[in-house]
Amino acid sequence: AYLMYIRRSLDPRAIGARFPGLYRLVLNKYYVDEIYGALIVRPFNQVSTWMWQGFDVPIIDGAVNGVGQAVAAGSQVVRRIQTGYVRSYALTFLLGVVIILAYFALRF
Repeated sequence: AYLMYIRRSLDPRAIGARFPGLYRLVLNKYYVDEIYGALIVRPFNQVSTWMWQGFDVPIIDGAVNGVGQAVAAGSQVVRRIQTGYVRSYALTFLLGVVIILAYFALRF
């Protein structure tokens, strides 16, 4: 490289024409990027895609969405019970006390 580009005593085009295979190898940086892409990047992308579609979407997202749906279904039930009227709550409390007392009274 020093002789070609600093001292200019060798012509890089002449060397490239004389050794085309070596020229192509050096020009393509010893094909390191292509080898790295084929051995590392492409398999990693394939495994990542499989993990996303086969694990993340059905299992992780399914669990999160399932919990959300369970909470929404439970809130529909609780919504009917919770009216916001204190008299309804007091009546429910009183009925609960009566049921507990009746249970203990009939048990003995």
